[in-house]
Amino acid sequence: MATIIAVDVAKSVFEVAVSERAGRVREHHRLSRAQFSRFLSVQRPATILMEACGMAHFWGRQAQARGHRVMLLPPHAVRPYVPRNKTDRADAKGILEASRNQAIRSVPVKSITQQTIAALHRLRSTWLAARTARINTVRGLLREFGVVIPVGASHVVPRVRQLVAEPLSVLPEALRPALTQAADEIREPRDAYAPSRSSSTPRPSKSPPPLAFAPCQASAFSPPRLCSPSSVTSSVSRREDTSRATSASLPESPRAGCADDSAGSASTETRTCGCCSFTVRVPCSGMPRQPRAAAGSNPGR
Repeated sequence: MATIIAVDVAKSVFEVAVSERAGRVREHHRLSRAQFSRFLSVQRPATILMEACGMAHFWGRQAQARGHRVMLLPPHAVRPYVPRNKTDRADAKGILEASRNQAIRSVPVKSITQQTIAALHRLRSTWLAARTARINTVRGLLREFGVVIPVGASHVVPRVRQLVAEPLSVLPEALRPALTQAADEIREPRDAYAPSRSSSTPRPSKSPPPLAFAPCQASAFSPPRLCSPSSVTSSVSRREDTSRATSASLPESPRAGCADDSAGSASTETRTCGCCSFTVRVPCSGMPRQPRAAAGSNPGR
């Protein structure tokens, strides 16, 4: 039988369980990071099982580069197979048992591009949470002095700077430097993580706008655009209606899709990136036709 290696991934020490027969573990290993890397190199091609947790995708790519087949299992699906106390050895044995359940779907190993997009989303979410907390703190502190800022995050920084600049405002002198620093830390989303330029770097006559989170936001609903646009090829695949000629006399279907497609048939566009082999099916951009109202019916009901 094929060799199956279950790995309980950790920060420093990895618990490895090697099995060649279902339900039996042939050997156990407790390896450091360097030892585990050498272990993957000397092992014959096998199936590597890991939980889809921290660093699992990195080690999955390392194992795939050494000719192994990698399966990442969801942690919540592995937990029922860990009996009694939760230890590293019990986790590795539970991963082996969970892999025998064909109802558990494995998690695909993320590429470098996909990992980069996920990291950008994580950084943006953390930054927005910290920014929101700082804005609410400033609002609450100013209310204690009778200053109420209108609703909207864009009103906070201008109002704070106005109060600090006015010598006769209600703000105490000891609080002004702290509020000035808080206003400097509250930046707009378009300025976050913008590429910095040194003072010695010459600026072009028409400098582009600062890098915002627009590409990161769009990546949540579209494929990653970290590759060059020239590497993306498009091919339109349409399902032709074989009975279009015979159905010309039939009434229009209320489920009509795109204008040049048959009733109920969807037109999709397949885009594949030549750099990272990322493929996505994009729906047809044509607007669906509205169904015709029946005679004597009230469309408002």
